[in-house]
Amino acid sequence: MHSDNGAEGATVTPEQERINAQYIDQLGKDQSLRAQGTPETNVRYGQRWAAVSATPFRLYKTFTTEGGTSVPAIAHLPGQTEQYSALHDFSHVKDTAPTLLEIAGIPQPTTLSQTKGVNGVDMISYKDRTVYPITGRSFLSELKGDSTQKLHTEPVGEEQYGRAYLRSGEWKLVWTDPPFGPLDGHWQLYNIEKDRAETQDVSASYPSVVSELYAKWQSYMHDTGGVLAKRPRNARY
Repeated sequence: MHSDNGAEGATVTPEQERINAQYIDQLGKDQSLRAQGTPETNVRYGQRWAAVSATPFRLYKTFTTEGGTSVPAIAHLPGQTEQYSALHDFSHVKDTAPTLLEIAGIPQPTTLSQTKGVNGVDMISYKDRTVYPITGRSFLSELKGDSTQKLHTEPVGEEQYGRAYLRSGEWKLVWTDPPFGPLDGHWQLYNIEKDRAETQDVSASYPSVVSELYAKWQSYMHDTGGVLAKRPRNARY
């Protein structure tokens, strides 16, 4: 069980402020359980409280910083009767499907299709349908405590609303639009193993790492058929 992304930081309108004042005691409650015919009472607390909720991580939902992409997750395995140690390795939502398939003892579909996907990506045939291959990795062995190896040694990228990140090893490359990101529009670089709060942008000190990760980011976008967002005119990439 995990949430979909970071804390909600939608702008609070005057109407939403009225709802907040009236239904503040409903904060965090499941709206699907409300009585039939009663209005939705979703409480929004705005950007600043969203940032507080994400502490010590930076920013919140819709951003590709840690505050917008890192969420808590709880797993209970079949037959588990005692608490296992907490895991701190990086995993991605795309790892959920292969993990559940392994738990269920169902092999992943691997039969190649004659059809190619976007930009020539190999497709898979599954139950008379053509689907994209699963790109995640099962972390069942980690959940059981049977593995001490890192789950992802390959680059992992993501894009939201033109905002982007790519993780590779100890590094994380991030692009965030101004004014939330740098005013000159450059890609920020963080040593994510030492600085998960993303407080020290070291892109100026490691330009070769930035270039390498940016090339990997371009490959990720090509392979997934992503459309590169417009960047500020004076952006470095």
